[in-house]
Order: sequence, then structure tokens, then C-alpha cells
Amino acid sequence: MSASAKNPVGHAEAVLLRARADRTRLTAALSQAMPSSTAAGRRDRGVTLVGTAIGIVLGAMNPADADRLWAHQPTGFGTPASDSTLHRTLTAVDT
Repeated sequence: MSASAKNPVGHAEAVLLRARADRTRLTAALSQAMPSSTAAGRRDRGVTLVGTAIGIVLGAMNPADADRLWAHQPTGFGTPASDSTLHRTLTAVDT
């Protein structure tokens, strides 16, 4: 399966994966475990990780691919995380 705008099955799976992550409290646990910012309008890093992981599962080969896949699901994921937010989130995971 490839992830593209022409692949509605992949996009439906993205919604199901996100729902499963939320239902099993994975997203909430990641949000709680990740360092957070007090800045207004900050992105939830647990949501950022889950969205990026789903992009990778659907075939994203780099952050830009994950971003594009995420952008196709605004109702399920909201707006994609910025490159800098993704970088800070992955850096936090790596430390």
C-alpha cells in the first residue's frame, strides 16, 4: 500500500490508527511523558509523535512526507506540526 491522496484506504487507516492511539490512551501517555512548553499555541508533543508515526506507517519516507499525509486528514489530526516542532519533539525523544 502506498500513501497518497489517491489512496483512500490509506487515509481511512490513518483515522483508525489515530482513534486507536487515543482509545488506548497512547496519545495521552505520550503527551504526559514528553516535555511541554508553556508558550501560547504550543503543539501537543504526544499528538505530534502519533501523527508522525502514522505518517511513517502509511509510507512517509521523511518529515515532509509525513507532513503531507497529516495535512490530508485535518479533521482527524488538526493542522500538521511545523518542522521546528517536529524537530524539537524528536530531539526530546532522543535524549
